[in-house]
Amino acid sequence: MDLEPIQSLFISPFLIGDNYLPPDLSLPEIRHGQILAAIHADVHSFQCAAHFFNMLWLRDLGSMIEGRQSSWHLAILALAVSAGSNLAQFYVTHYPNFGGMSGVVYGLLGYVWIRGKLDPASGLYLHRSTVTMMLIWLVACFTKALGPVANYAHLAGLLIGMAWGWVSSLKHR
Repeated sequence: MDLEPIQSLFISPFLIGDNYLPPDLSLPEIRHGQILAAIHADVHSFQCAAHFFNMLWLRDLGSMIEGRQSSWHLAILALAVSAGSNLAQFYVTHYPNFGGMSGVVYGLLGYVWIRGKLDPASGLYLHRSTVTMMLIWLVACFTKALGPVANYAHLAGLLIGMAWGWVSSLKHR
C-alpha cells in the first residue's frame, strides 16, 4: 500500500518515496500550529473489524456520558484522551504509523468506570465483567498475538480516563 499520499493523516511524516525518515520527537507539525496532527485518522483497512467494535464502544460509552453530563463534556474528554493517547503511543514507540479510536474508547471506559465507582450518583456504571473483559483484552494486545496494536495508546487512554474520572468525582463526593 502506498502511504505517501496519505502521510498528512499521521501524527508525523515518516516516508520520502520508499525511504523511512527517523522520527522527529519534537513534533514540529504541532509546534507550527497543526494541532489536529495529534488527533489523526486511521488508514489500516485490515483492522476494519476492530474499528467497527470501537465505534460500538464509542456509541455506548459516549452516549452514556453525553446523556448524563453533556455533549461538550464528552467532546472535551474525547479530544483530550485522543491527543494524550496518540502522543503517548508516538513517544514510546517513535513510530507514527498508527491510529484509530481505541485509545479514546479505553479513555471513556476508564472515565465511566472510575467516575461511576467513586460517584454512584453520577448515573455512570459499568458492570464488573465488562471492565474485566476490557482489561484482559488490553493485556492480550500486549502479547502481540493479535497483530500490530497501538498498545500504549490503549494504556494511556485508560489512565487518562481513570484520572479524569477520579478528579471529576472529587467535587461530587
